[in-house]
Amino acid sequence: MTIPRLITKRLLSPEEAATYLGISIRKLEYMRARGVIQQTRLPDTRKRLYDVIDLDALIERAQDNKNT
Repeated sequence: MTIPRLITKRLLSPEEAATYLGISIRKLEYMRARGVIQQTRLPDTRKRLYDVIDLDALIERAQDNKNT
């Protein structure tokens, strides 16, 4: 029996990352400029991408700050 493999995207476009976080693209770019979130660029590409792991870490930090 073969188990179907779920493939999820790890790198998101700015639009997808903003939607993932529930913020505007402008706010995402502001946060990137301030160093709150990092963007990734793959070699030989100009695309700006955001790693879901980084986005989840940002959410965790926000929740930790809220609980203290």
